[in-house]
Amino acid sequence: MKIDGYTRISVDLNEDSQENTSIENQKKVIERYVSENFPDAELTLFVDRDRSGYTFAQREEYQKMRTELMSG
Repeated sequence: MKIDGYTRISVDLNEDSQENTSIENQKKVIERYVSENFPDAELTLFVDRDRSGYTFAQREEYQKMRTELMSG
């Protein structure tokens, strides 16, 4: 089984060149859920950093994920 996960943050306040904790927290939540409920699944994460939530067209990674999902 393959599972796609998606994270997004519109403003990345990267201080001291560290990963944005919000994105990292989103990833951890998705990874934990998948490992607990679908332990044999292959997880692919798509991340849009600094992307507006106003439209989906502006989100490149979301569009990649959507294309995968629509193709089966």
